Amino acid sequence: MEAQNSNDVRTVEIRSRPKMLTETIASMTTDQKQVVKSMGFGGVLGLKLKSLSKDFVLFVIDQLDPVQMVLHTHNGDIPINRLAVHEVYGFPMGHKKFISRHVTNYNSELGELWKEHTKKNSV
Repeated sequence: MEAQNSNDVRTVEIRSRPKMLTETIASMTTDQKQVVKSMGFGGVLGLKLKSLSKDFVLFVIDQLDPVQMVLHTHNGDIPINRLAVHEVYGFPMGHKKFISRHVTNYNSELGELWKEHTKKNSV
């Protein structure tokens, strides 16, 4: 669903987990928030993401290299790694390893169709 924000910028409404997370954070008690902070995840409490600019979404779609986990920009590449997540969100950098699902074909026919659909509907 598309929405207009106060600056008259076209945005994409997020109807998935990010919105659910911000609503959960908003409903937390002071004690619950303190527990989150004590665990090292206080940075998450500042998240207020409910919508994204379509231009930003298209930029990320076009410039993200999901194999190398790098976002290409005209000012250089931005690595997406544990240090970047720590610096942006303040998440602790523990020593537990997370096994991520291995996806071998990021440029599948379905992915390409979705990219084209997103671009076509952004005009």
